[in-house]
Amino acid sequence: MDSNQASYGGVYRDYKGLVIGAFSSTLDIPSSVAAEVMAVIKAIELAWVRDWKYVWLEVDSSLILIFLRFPHLVPWRLRV
Repeated sequence: MDSNQASYGGVYRDYKGLVIGAFSSTLDIPSSVAAEVMAVIKAIELAWVRDWKYVWLEVDSSLILIFLRFPHLVPWRLRV
């Protein structure tokens, strides 16, 4: 990975905490915030596809939590 890329990923666990899946990828954008946003989007997409009714999402960025609570604050370049 070069300096013009960021990576993201996530782990899915069941109610007992056992790993049931994982994902990861890279972006051609050198932004950790963009990578965090993409990880959240991919996690929600996968939960939707698998028809999971209850999802517990953990992130390590307070900025991402702000974006989830106040979507109008998300910069245009990060919107999908």
